[in-house]
Amino acid sequence: MTQFITWLPRLHPKLRYQSQKRCLHDHLKITNGHPTTISTWLKMSQMESQNEDLAINLLQTQLEVSLVREEIANDLRELRRSLTRDMDALNHEVDDVRAGQLDLSNMVADLKNHFSSLQASYVNIVMGKKKSKKVK
Repeated sequence: MTQFITWLPRLHPKLRYQSQKRCLHDHLKITNGHPTTISTWLKMSQMESQNEDLAINLLQTQLEVSLVREEIANDLRELRRSLTRDMDALNHEVDDVRAGQLDLSNMVADLKNHFSSLQASYVNIVMGKKKSKKVK
């Protein structure tokens, strides 16, 4: 019985009813008018129509879900790319700061060495002046 109804196209309700009547007429010919009553057939037809509507709604929902899933995946990819770019920029800045700290450390070490060498020269000069004062 269901095979006769499921093929009914999505028609205006009036046209659908006429198609159902034709289908019922054909069904009664095939079954030789056996125990399928019109009310039972109409109930089955309505149930199948509801099943068709549910199936269509399910397909639409599945399509929408896949589209939403794809959109979320695209947004996630874009966020990852953006995050990667930002992290690379921050890492570059950190590298610049570390290089600057290293330069400062080297400069401080050079100044210490220079001061140490000047200190020895200063001591030599002061000692030389003391000797020259004693000699006078």
